[in-house]
Amino acid sequence: MKSINSMRILVEVLCAIVLIGIAGCGGTETETVGETIVQITEPDNNTSTQQNTIHILGKVENTSATMAKVTVNGKEQKANIVVNGSFDIIITLIDGNNIIKVSVNEVSAQVSITKTTSDIPESKIIGKDGAPMVLIPAGEFQMGGESLNELPVHTVYLDAFHMDVYEVTNAQYNKFMDETGHEAPTYWNNEGYNAPDQPVVGVNWFDAVAYAEWAGKRLPTEAEWEKAARGGLSGKRFVWGDEWPPPKNSGNFADETARRVFDWHTIIDGYDDGYAVASPVGKFTPNGYRLYGMAGNVCEWCADWYGSNYYANSPKSNPTGPDSGSLSVLRGGSWSRVWLVFDDNDLRVAHRYYFNPTDDYHFVGFRCVQ
Repeated sequence: MKSINSMRILVEVLCAIVLIGIAGCGGTETETVGETIVQITEPDNNTSTQQNTIHILGKVENTSATMAKVTVNGKEQKANIVVNGSFDIIITLIDGNNIIKVSVNEVSAQVSITKTTSDIPESKIIGKDGAPMVLIPAGEFQMGGESLNELPVHTVYLDAFHMDVYEVTNAQYNKFMDETGHEAPTYWNNEGYNAPDQPVVGVNWFDAVAYAEWAGKRLPTEAEWEKAARGGLSGKRFVWGDEWPPPKNSGNFADETARRVFDWHTIIDGYDDGYAVASPVGKFTPNGYRLYGMAGNVCEWCADWYGSNYYANSPKSNPTGPDSGSLSVLRGGSWSRVWLVFDDNDLRVAHRYYFNPTDDYHFVGFRCVQ
């Protein structure tokens, strides 16, 4: 199997995927829900092509991610599949020790998909705190961006993990406080921020860590957060792609509604999401991994200490940040842009920033992984 630089894949997926049947295989339940024929065309204009069948383990739908087996020349391989739209698929083939990433965005062929329940982790689980979580598949991605502390852009491999679909809510945090006696966060009694379905804010890094430990989880590493935020998109500036200003319903950002409430507020001119402060979770378009709020609503604490030059010496596999430090990493934009400049910087998926771990703000929350 050649590297990504020596292949181009054109795939076409039928608009309708039909359930074909259910059969047992070696004691493992297998559900066939469709089949895709893949053409590989060499970039040297060689007109010969070869057809390969992708067997996808798990349900495939728009803006979803799953794991798969890919049969190439009679050899079965593992793969990760991300569907970012009706006809936009990203496939990661795992060929022995080599991981090959291929983007696909053209479509027409017969398709066949199989689900083998014992071969892959559950794509969706429910955490102890009642939070739905989705599987972020193992594999490599390009981490980093355009600012000095985001360089160099580098390849990172991460093991599979599950991430909360939404930011931790006030309702979930209330359960944590009831069971542990943990102190209420700042803004807990502020009616602008304490609705049960709003993300909890006014929590510092230590509060977030305590909640995660109680829930049997942890905070995401900076690398995990960025991979999850990208949602399978490679080389894009934002969760939704490269478009600026953001498309309608992209997220809860500093907008025209915020300006009407806070006349001093720096906003995205012309964008209006209808919320002056934090919105209830799950109100806007999810990314390719079906995660909500990765670009806005509230900034999110990560597990790592902040190191401005960390990327220069970061390990390739499962980086966890510097061994020590005095500042904690935050990721993702929020409903507020008051402390930043008049640009799109804080909404980029690669954007890195930090606060003292004892700080708490009305635009900072968190989500967990396990």
